[in-house]
Amino acid sequence: FNLNSLYLFQLGDIASALALCQQQISYNDRDQGAYYHLGWAYLGKGDFDQARGAFEKALEINPRLSWNLSGLGHAYRLLGRNAEALQTFLKILKIDAKDSAAHYDAGVVCQLMGDEPASRKHFESFREDAQKRLKKNSQNALDALDLARAFTQLGWKKQGWALGQKAMAMDPSKHFEFSQLLCLQGKRQEALDRLELAIQRGFGNYIRMKIHPDLQSLYNEPRFQDLLNRVLKK
Repeated sequence: FNLNSLYLFQLGDIASALALCQQQISYNDRDQGAYYHLGWAYLGKGDFDQARGAFEKALEINPRLSWNLSGLGHAYRLLGRNAEALQTFLKILKIDAKDSAAHYDAGVVCQLMGDEPASRKHFESFREDAQKRLKKNSQNALDALDLARAFTQLGWKKQGWALGQKAMAMDPSKHFEFSQLLCLQGKRQEALDRLELAIQRGFGNYIRMKIHPDLQSLYNEPRFQDLLNRVLKK
């Protein structure tokens, strides 16, 4: 049981997590987990450069832990430092070439940099992995939604939308994941409706919601900001 994880990923209590992380670091300044959670707390606060520093400190202690690299990559992306974000996600793939989340995140950053061929290559890798997973269990709604997002990112919006609707018929509770597909499909208000519903039904990882790359088109939406301000305790 990790109290920081509870504060950050289930309760959205950034203030309590920050205080606890700083206390842990005061006892042991080589506590990799404390720096990792501190990075997430700063992401939740919107202090992306402070988050970068915390994840870099965690990586000094454990350079090959992909969780730390992923956090650092997102901090760079949110700072607009896309080349550094890409290099960070590629480091994850050097450690584990099959890390499908790193392929997806690298694809997003390549997209932001205007490198369409590289973006497609990473999204294709993500698509292949999602298809393999779905082949093993055709009723897995999360795998179906992953494949739907991959189709949409590759420009196959109709196929992506059809598969997304099929996934929600399998498991109508996946409101947060469906909101990502809705955003990619350009249905922003419907995506916001689903995020509201996810929170009503108990979804608590508000920091992930705040920084998720598929929700980029909502970042500056007043309704999205209002929603986050309601649930995040800074």
